[in-house]
Amino acid sequence: MMKQLKKGVFSWKSNQLRLWNELATLVLVAVVFLVELQNNLDWIKGTLGFFGVAIGLMIGIKIYKKFRSKT
Repeated sequence: MMKQLKKGVFSWKSNQLRLWNELATLVLVAVVFLVELQNNLDWIKGTLGFFGVAIGLMIGIKIYKKFRSKT
């Protein structure tokens, strides 16, 4: 990405960058979850919670995209 920016050519779309941002957020949530709650919850609940957060973020992105395109 940095090389593309230096050349003045940038092929990434805003949705792709937003997904990278959300992926980083999911990794952060997963790491904090594993470190803090590993002894209190079993792994099935943790996995379901992780996927719940991922699905919630995806839905939020879709809603934001529709809201943004209307304005």
